[in-house]
Amino acid sequence: MWERHHQTVLFITHDIGEALLLADTVCVMTARPGRIKRRIAVDPPRPRPIEVTTSPEFNALKREVFALIREESVRAAAVSAIGAERARCATRAALSLRAALDG
Repeated sequence: MWERHHQTVLFITHDIGEALLLADTVCVMTARPGRIKRRIAVDPPRPRPIEVTTSPEFNALKREVFALIREESVRAAAVSAIGAERARCATRAALSLRAALDG
């Protein structure tokens, strides 16, 4: 698109291969809050034939992006589990307080 129109495009996708094939720069985001975790330059020259997706360089980039996303997913799951445990503790404390007041 850039070659034809000379316009920058912000393209959001969950498909790593698609992002690497179409982009000059890929940004991996954090879960919450959504911030840029890392910017990765995609170096293969344009136009990129579909065959580039089987190259060792492309697959190395794909593994790098996947590892960053996986790292962020694990972190977000841990934060979510901690939040759920805090909510359970608060509920138990509120029920104990109510029982003490009613009793």
